[in-house]
Amino acid sequence: MPFGARLERDNPRVAIEHQWTLSNMTGFAMAKSELGGDCWELERVYVEPLFAFRYAILESGYIMRRNSIVNTFIFDIDGTLIDSVGMYISGLQKTLRRYGKEYTREELAFTNGIPATESLPQLGFTDEEIPEIFDQWAKDSATFADTVDYFPGVIEILEKLHGRAKLGIVTSKDHGQFAEDDARFNFSKYVDTIVMAGDAKRNKPFGDPIELAMDRLEADRNSTVFVGDTPADSQASKAADVPFALATWTNPVSPELEPVAYALKTPADLLTL
Repeated sequence: MPFGARLERDNPRVAIEHQWTLSNMTGFAMAKSELGGDCWELERVYVEPLFAFRYAILESGYIMRRNSIVNTFIFDIDGTLIDSVGMYISGLQKTLRRYGKEYTREELAFTNGIPATESLPQLGFTDEEIPEIFDQWAKDSATFADTVDYFPGVIEILEKLHGRAKLGIVTSKDHGQFAEDDARFNFSKYVDTIVMAGDAKRNKPFGDPIELAMDRLEADRNSTVFVGDTPADSQASKAADVPFALATWTNPVSPELEPVAYALKTPADLLTL
């Protein structure tokens, strides 16, 4: 992934632009160094893994620094951090069958990423019926809970980012749902703030929850990324004017998910942003 950076010498008036490419988190760079006038030379740079590539030492001893780097990561939960989408859809199918409603998993995919108060009316339930249906859905989903775990590589990345970047969660779970999941997966161990359904004025797909998380983190919009897997996540990211990083381990890039700033193949790709 090429990106722009700046070479800075002891003399602040001397600064040049260059690019480098990372491969498997390590790599070499070629940087142009100004010798004087119109004379330049190329220098090879070793780029260290993880956050060390914010700075790299040129063979001449000068320091190379990236101009911009993501230092705030805000995550969705279901389908992004944990592989739970199947559990909720299986639970919902079980609930709906009690009411003579038969839906395929594909037809229920839209329920991922939005609150039940928004998804259940689309399935024909009234506002009065929602509390009872939601309670049944939660209990039915719990029967599939043993199938849920972190996606491979997520814990390792959260551990590496924790303490080195600002981390937050924006989820469509309400406080009760989040508390249950947090007791098992211990999300709060890794992040600095959590925005749940109802905390912001409007839920996803509006940008309010992401903006609230940024306010709490005192984050710079230009160095923030929102990581999610659904159209609601993409829409919320766009509304908050924050780049969207798509977790393609759940959903591939598609028109419904645009605009996608970063298509993450694995969680480790977050370290290259």
